[in-house]
Amino acid sequence: MKKVMALVIMLGASVVMFAQGYQKNVKLKQEEVPVAVVQAFQNDFSSISGELTKGSWSVNAEEKNGVLKPITYAYKAKRGDAKFEARYTPDGTLDSAKGSDKDKSSSGEKK
Repeated sequence: MKKVMALVIMLGASVVMFAQGYQKNVKLKQEEVPVAVVQAFQNDFSSISGELTKGSWSVNAEEKNGVLKPITYAYKAKRGDAKFEARYTPDGTLDSAKGSDKDKSSSGEKK
């Protein structure tokens, strides 16, 4: 009886997980990133753009029923010996930044 209950619980949990979808991280070319996100990044970090090397874009998206829905876009790069990362929502709002502060002249708030 215990084995049957454990099997039912595991099956139920797997159905719930499948129904919720899962998150996927996909690398992107800059041309594939929404214009609002790229422009926000350029405005927020224009003062350090020359210091960033080996940068790449990625999207963290949730897949549900075969459809990808973007959650955040991330730009990761090196800044000297340190790592830099900026995450944006699909509408271009800065979600988080590591390795530098947002430029003071740009609008919006850094979380």
